[in-house]
Parts: sequence; structure tokens; C-alpha cells
Amino acid sequence: FVGYNKVVAQSLSDPVVGGSRKCLDAVMESFHIVDQMLQAGNTSQLEKDFCSCEALQGSLDHSEFASNLADIFMGTVQYNGEISGRDIRSICATMTNTSLGSSYRRLVAINQEYLQSIAQTCVQNSYQKTLEELRNTNLSLVGVGERQWIFQTCTEFGYYQTCEGGSCQRSS
Repeated sequence: FVGYNKVVAQSLSDPVVGGSRKCLDAVMESFHIVDQMLQAGNTSQLEKDFCSCEALQGSLDHSEFASNLADIFMGTVQYNGEISGRDIRSICATMTNTSLGSSYRRLVAINQEYLQSIAQTCVQNSYQKTLEELRNTNLSLVGVGERQWIFQTCTEFGYYQTCEGGSCQRSS
């Protein structure tokens, strides 16, 4: 579903909801730096900076990592203001705050803010662990129902967010 990320990009650049062109540019630049680091094999720095629960082991973990970072922005746009402290205005304030350093350092700050908001100390970036979680059919009274959500988006709605074309604000 290519259009989803176009809406995310438009929202991050729209002043009506708290975005700006500077915000979108900073997001795109920061993900470009992350992409370069992944391609260069500098995963240990990414693991440290973005609090990965474990080492990134290959391209599937790299994709999981980039997707998890992008989810912060996609979720913020999709649920703008519905979750306390998670809105486009605040995420763009951080991404345009040059006193925090480079756009990469601001992305690190966004990740830290997100981890604090969900009371976690690290991000699960293992593709294999994600598969294990999705294969677990036992009912649980905790969590957000990720398995059910993925099933619904893939079967009922018939799409999943993709990142294609030059207008994408995140890793592809």
C-alpha cells in the first residue's frame, strides 16, 4: 500500500497538524544516514544508539530494525494525539530541534522518547523472534494483538504498508 507512506510524508510536512517541510527533510535525512550505516555494516553503532535488545544479524534483522524505527512515525501520524505525548507536533519539534545535534541524533532522541513512553529499555529487532511471536497461537491477556492486526491488514484489508518511490520518508 504505497499511498500510506505518502500520507505520512504529507502529514509530517503539513503545518496544520504540526509538521513542516523542515521536519520531513530531517526525517528523510536521518533515515538516509541509517541506511548508509546499515549498508556499511556499522550495525554495532546502530544497536547501541537505538537500544537494540540484541545484535542485528543480517539483512532480515536490518529490515526489522528500519521498520521498527519507521513505525514510530507511522503510528504517530495514524493516531495523531490519541496517545498522550504522541503527536505530529511533538515529534516534529524534536526532529527540527538542532540543539540536539544532527538529524541522526534527533532520530536517536525520538527512539528514546518512544521507548520511555512504552516503558521499555530496548527494541526487539530480531526477525526470527518476531516470527516466533507471530507463530505463537496461545491467547494472551497482555500486549496489543500484533498477530491479529497483521492477519487483519493482510486478509481483510488486503494491504500492508510499503515504501516505494522517491517520496518515501523512511528506509525502503
